[in-house]
Amino acid sequence: MDQSDPSLASSAVPVAGAAAKPTVIKRPMLPVAMWPLSGSYAGLGDDYRVEVMLDIDTLRSYALLTVDFYALDGQLGTHIGAGLLRSSTIANHSDHTLIRGVGRFTFGAAAPLMEVRIPRHNVLQRRAPMTLRFLSMALGPGAVYTCEYRGHAHLAGGFESSPMATVLPFERPCLGHAS
Repeated sequence: MDQSDPSLASSAVPVAGAAAKPTVIKRPMLPVAMWPLSGSYAGLGDDYRVEVMLDIDTLRSYALLTVDFYALDGQLGTHIGAGLLRSSTIANHSDHTLIRGVGRFTFGAAAPLMEVRIPRHNVLQRRAPMTLRFLSMALGPGAVYTCEYRGHAHLAGGFESSPMATVLPFERPCLGHAS
């Protein structure tokens, strides 16, 4: 008589009516919707506060980014200028979106290259903050802002002239919040 464990025998034959090895059925993962990237973001630096409006993935997208700069001199701050990124490169990766381009500013910006990195999250996760980096034309480092998502914003239509157009005047879209 063999003293070995019968459950480990290699010549075991399934008996009719006995439980067979379970079959694993691989089901495809259902796609989960991703948060849209467009909206209003805000962040703080050492001496400045920025408010960013991004419109790159809406139904009637203007494919642009605007930045308002405020000096931290109190609770609200003083508006000191604005920037606009219109013709940019948008690269969508599986885990993030990267936007790069040369901005136009209402002041003489020493670092006019703008780079925005937004992690992609699905709607089951909290929205991720975006990173706004400024670089000089020689790719020297400039200011970096981490901006939290504030809410959905849309372009209200039309353009307004910047009141801070002392160095480089430009028109920027009127931005508003969705109701």
